[in-house]
Amino acid sequence: MKKMKLILIYWACCLLMSCGALLTSEEFFNTISTKDIPDVSVKSISYRTGYVDSECIKCGIISEPLFDYNIKYDTLSHYEVIVIGYVVFGKKNYQENQYEGIDSVGITRLIVSSLHSQRKLYGKNGDEIRNNILWKECPLPKIILKKIKKDFLIRMKYKRFLFNKSVFNDEMQIKGYTTQYRYCLY
Repeated sequence: MKKMKLILIYWACCLLMSCGALLTSEEFFNTISTKDIPDVSVKSISYRTGYVDSECIKCGIISEPLFDYNIKYDTLSHYEVIVIGYVVFGKKNYQENQYEGIDSVGITRLIVSSLHSQRKLYGKNGDEIRNNILWKECPLPKIILKKIKKDFLIRMKYKRFLFNKSVFNDEMQIKGYTTQYRYCLY
């Protein structure tokens, strides 16, 4: 009887733990307001600067925060994850030479590869993109995916965009920017 109780308790704990780690495709591939993304002190953060478009150097610059991340998983398989997402700029009119204000951040695609295997593309369930693989078939545990999502959102929240408004005509409004980040989990 005592052994049966222990088995039931163990089973209940396993069930509760697995429910806590669930992550649907709709939860992963959604747009989140920067108000709902955790704040980080950027006083001690360095930035790497590059161009908005390598073909159009005059278009503007991007400054990426150089956050450390320590996400490790199955170091023998050499998992590599590329998160493709976007930032949406606020509606506020900014002055010349001022960084764009980021209103929200979203994730659209996830590319996962490992040693000796092809890259696989994952997206929101129901998306009509060719080569999309079902979310439930993603080999990474949901807890690792949650860590990657949190890091990506914070990283994009603090990315700085400085567009050269004189290159764009007045009717052209820059509403957002597609971006990506690569994670090596080994």
